[in-house]
Amino acid sequence: SGTGTGVLTLTVVSAPSSGSVLAEETFDYEEGTNLNGLSGGTGWASAWSNTDNPWTAVSPGLSVTSPEIVSSDNGMKSATASATRTATRAAVSTSAPYNSGVIYLGVLLRDDSGSSEYGYVQITGDYNRNPFRINWAHNSFWSVASQSAANTWNASAYSTVPVVQGETVCAVMKMDLTNKIAYLYINQATEGTPDAVTPVGAFGSFHTLTIRTANGGASIDDLRLGTTYADVVQ
Repeated sequence: SGTGTGVLTLTVVSAPSSGSVLAEETFDYEEGTNLNGLSGGTGWASAWSNTDNPWTAVSPGLSVTSPEIVSSDNGMKSATASATRTATRAAVSTSAPYNSGVIYLGVLLRDDSGSSEYGYVQITGDYNRNPFRINWAHNSFWSVASQSAANTWNASAYSTVPVVQGETVCAVMKMDLTNKIAYLYINQATEGTPDAVTPVGAFGSFHTLTIRTANGGASIDDLRLGTTYADVVQ
């Protein structure tokens, strides 16, 4: 799962530069370690907070063949309790959020267990103003959503790629913060035709990432923010 060093580097960036990895987390933690309080990776403004049911480091990490990403360390798996498992981490200071231009989010995801497992990876702003999220649900399709108002989501825009239990995907969300639109790509090595596109949303500012699952188990690995597609599919 990349080359995570487990060393926290504090970086506060209000506007992304061209062609750079803004933050990455390869979950290079000792097997069995709970995510809460961990601060590996680079480019983040805080440690992870996971104070409900835990996400736990597992071996091996996740891998996909297109684009070819092979984990070289561990990944993170959510508990299988029916309750939610929520992890958050600040990407930048709340006083200097990302609020314009295009930023890419790339992540490896897998639905592991549960007949009604669902979850999301969300970029989070202030006061329930959360621009976009990648969604999955057991026996459904990978999708992306935008908010129409505070704490209110537009209907998900679904891809044609099914969520298959035990099958890892590389999900990339291209976030146009200026125009408030997000584009979802599943297992695409380069930026081609999006698999799904949100309607225009209400918000274009975020500072934190949120991961949540419920009613089953899921795994995550190789989470990156960058200014180009290539930045986040390494």
